[in-house]
Amino acid sequence: MYIIVAVLLLISVCYGFSIKSNYPLPKNNIKQIYQKTGDIKLIISMLEKTKDFERIEYKDGKLFLWRKPVIRKIFLKGNKSFWEREITGVAGIIEKHSLDIESVKKIPLRIKQFYLDNGYLNASIDLSITINLEGFADVYIYINEGKQFKLNNIRFLSDVEIEKKNEKTFKKIIDLKRGSVLRYQLVLERLEKLSDYLKEIGYYENIVSLQSIKTIKKDKADLYVNISFGTKYTVVFEGLKSFKEEKLKKLLTFVDSGVSVYQINKTRENIKNFLIQKGFLDSDVDISLVQKSDFESLIRIKVFEGNRYILKEIKGFSKLNSLVGKPYSREKVKDILDRYINQLIESGFLTAKYRIFENIDRKNKTVSLSIEIIRGKKFVLEKIRIKNFSIKYSVKLPVPYNGKILLDLQEEFRKNLKDMGYFDGKVLLDVNIKDMKKYYSVEGVFTFFPGERYKNGITLIYGTYHLSPKVVLVNLSDSKYFKKSDFDLDLINLYSTYMFDYINPITKVDAEKKEVDKLIFLHEDKRGLFQGSVGYNTDRQFRVQASLILKNLFNYGFETFLYTEFTNLGSSIYKYSLGNRFIPKRMTGFMSIYKATEIHRIYDLDTDGFEFSLSKLITRNIKTSLLFRKTSNRIRNETVNIDVREYKAERVSGLINLDFRKPRYDPKSGYIYIFRLEKTFKDIDFFKFETFFRYFFPFKKFVFSQRFGLGYVTEKTENLPISERFFLGGLSTVRGFGYEEIKGIYESGGNTFFFINNDLKYPLYRPLNLYLLTFLDLGNVFVDEEDLKDFYLRQSVGVGVLVPTPVGSIIFDVARKLDRKKGESTYRFELSIGITF
Repeated sequence: MYIIVAVLLLISVCYGFSIKSNYPLPKNNIKQIYQKTGDIKLIISMLEKTKDFERIEYKDGKLFLWRKPVIRKIFLKGNKSFWEREITGVAGIIEKHSLDIESVKKIPLRIKQFYLDNGYLNASIDLSITINLEGFADVYIYINEGKQFKLNNIRFLSDVEIEKKNEKTFKKIIDLKRGSVLRYQLVLERLEKLSDYLKEIGYYENIVSLQSIKTIKKDKADLYVNISFGTKYTVVFEGLKSFKEEKLKKLLTFVDSGVSVYQINKTRENIKNFLIQKGFLDSDVDISLVQKSDFESLIRIKVFEGNRYILKEIKGFSKLNSLVGKPYSREKVKDILDRYINQLIESGFLTAKYRIFENIDRKNKTVSLSIEIIRGKKFVLEKIRIKNFSIKYSVKLPVPYNGKILLDLQEEFRKNLKDMGYFDGKVLLDVNIKDMKKYYSVEGVFTFFPGERYKNGITLIYGTYHLSPKVVLVNLSDSKYFKKSDFDLDLINLYSTYMFDYINPITKVDAEKKEVDKLIFLHEDKRGLFQGSVGYNTDRQFRVQASLILKNLFNYGFETFLYTEFTNLGSSIYKYSLGNRFIPKRMTGFMSIYKATEIHRIYDLDTDGFEFSLSKLITRNIKTSLLFRKTSNRIRNETVNIDVREYKAERVSGLINLDFRKPRYDPKSGYIYIFRLEKTFKDIDFFKFETFFRYFFPFKKFVFSQRFGLGYVTEKTENLPISERFFLGGLSTVRGFGYEEIKGIYESGGNTFFFINNDLKYPLYRPLNLYLLTFLDLGNVFVDEEDLKDFYLRQSVGVGVLVPTPVGSIIFDVARKLDRKKGESTYRFELSIGITF
């Protein structure tokens, strides 16, 4: 029973403009848009695009909105055999999305069909919906699955008697074994397969259909299949000498289309053309239809092959010489010539063509060919001229010219104009060709008529129940003119807040006002959630992470979370943070307090403190961040002599991240660059910088990549607390060495590090995204300038397997030290697994 509130609720009034709705609306800025533009038609057109309303009307200064109910919760009972997400997916309903009344009526039918396709022949579905006064709907789906039926037997019904041996053949074709689950859709597919088989044996007009499914016993059922055979046609070939019947049967058009005078004539034409193309130039074909009985006919195909002509000689094109002395095939000759001419055209010979002069000797049954290749002059694109605009292009000149190059570039320019807001822009193309005696020089001239640049119009924010539209608006571009890249970046930033499970952006180009109006339709994600992960690697062994997150607080997008992490080695982190991902200008800021215990190879570190971080999305590929951290640190369990065991530190660090990998989680090309500069003061005082660069280069099926890492501290090593020094080794730096095994010449770290990873991966099994990985790593930690002058790098090589996934990679490899020192192992096996739950 659907409840519609009789009295419409007054939502807002602004300068004589009011909004009335049957249910309270989500947060929006409709009245602000009206106050700014007074354009009610614009507002209505935007709201219609949300698909959130059954009806919208405007009368006497009042906007009447009949909003659809929003699904608050889906209650599913009785689904013993399938997951809830499978049933709701079939039903086509999602929590927090609008409920379309018309589609609701089809939900039981869709679920019923789903169960029918999985063998539940007697499943019944009941649906009820309750809607409260605020327009939130609870959907109740009750399923009585019944039993899953399995096949007992297949029984055939027909207007003619079916022999038992044929029944066995038909059952074998259908390939549904006794005891298999009766999947309705699969049954229909197998009956189609039977129909195809009947066509193969001559019943070209057969009809195979499912008559009924009759249940017997408790969970068994019989299929009743109705077969209308129609006339059986027997095709007989006469006169064939050079080809098997199966070859010519592929040319029969009446197999799929039914027997008719038209199809018989078309078949005759197909066979005759086939024979001529194969060199039987005197061939002929005659087809006759003979009725043997009421339900059986004979199709007699008489083939008069004649002699197959021999290719005697070819003049003018040596690439065909291998065909001389062999049976003549027009098809093969044309295929070779077409491919050659296409190669010429692609290399710039646009007027290239060929002519075939065929001399047929009927008496001696031979063919002589004279081939004329007309290459013409080569066209070379040497210059591209842009008029009335400034724009870049990627075509490298000079290049062999074909028309597609400039046409593609013209289309690219048109798209770029629209992306920059020139929606009325035109790009005209002229081609200037100059005869250079030996070739034609081509100049492409693109004349731009950009027209007026469209401005950013209004932005309607609609759909949130907690987040204020103002918060979204201050994070959008404030540019005067529309630019698609800016709008895309706005959306990327909204997604990166993890606040929404769905964002529907819509643009409306107003040619009259020269403006682009935007609608951003938002669906908020869950406000509270728990996340956790468990993983393992040979460096740090088992690691467990867990977070309790509360999002979208106070209507302004504030977020707080409690994070904890620990390993079986004893490392642990406890962190509490409060912040906001909706700071204006695409910025995110968090304040955190934390306490951590780090287990290192030659010392342990206890840290507690406070930090404040601020990050900004510059472009979709560039992100910067600024961090201030204040900590108290205590070193214990050291295995080397140290001077400092406790110290306080205050740090300010800046980071820039350029990520141009494609794709992100399994890169095949592109690069990533990270640069971090840090100033530390209080008990210790120094600058530290670290930079990492990695590029990816694909060739054939391989992907080669190199990663460079460099770090430096502006303080002597002996003056640095051991926890501030650099160490290398492990899966993330120099493989083949254990975690922090590379410790410098004094075995206690250094103030400089450098490493290079060289990786080559090859796909072993694409369905599982499995790669073979080989690598060569070099790197070391340096203590002072004298140590740097030697610049000795530790070395290792290895091989392994890699499975990249969006939530972390699975890596197994074995690495060998190339410069093993006394007491070090030669080989090291490494494993890393990341699992999210």
